[in-house]
Amino acid sequence: MFKKLALVALLTSLSGPALAVTLDFEGILGNTTNCCNTYNGNGPSKDGFNLVLSHGHVIKYNYGGYQNHNGTDWLMHDSGGNMTLTSDHGPFSLDKLDHASYLAGSLAQAVVTGYLNGGGTVTKTLSTSGVFSTIVFGWTNLLSVTFDAQTSRNAYDNIVVNKATVVPLPAALPLLAGGLGLLGFMGWRRKRAA
Repeated sequence: MFKKLALVALLTSLSGPALAVTLDFEGILGNTTNCCNTYNGNGPSKDGFNLVLSHGHVIKYNYGGYQNHNGTDWLMHDSGGNMTLTSDHGPFSLDKLDHASYLAGSLAQAVVTGYLNGGGTVTKTLSTSGVFSTIVFGWTNLLSVTFDAQTSRNAYDNIVVNKATVVPLPAALPLLAGGLGLLGFMGWRRKRAA
């Protein structure tokens, strides 16, 4: 029983918090009544995750010019160029995102390429018409992700990324190991004396 409790205590001390970040583009426009915020060779950032667009906009959720009203502000990548996602924290993961075409009756397409830490790539093609659809990636150990627009009608929202977690040695771990060693020694002495 004691060994099971010690194992649970050790594993609990080594677990880290979930570090998910959702790039949802809320708060970028503030209380403005304007439709958008324009980016040319730059882009929005949140919690150390950075998007750089060849050209695009963050669009106000209630702006009437587009079909895909999902109730939140969203990112329009309206050129045939690239958009790149990077992290100031080092390697990261891309869990999922919402993708749509922002023009009624049209198809939005992009080739998404993840560049892996240590070399190599992973690729996924997005092809969506109409309203936002959630696309699951589950990619890990990324240095950057490039969105190569195949059409000029790509809309993105709720990009869920995670910081890479390097589990540091907790300060209490040496104390825990010393205590477990002492208890083991005491048990050994008791068993030997009996």
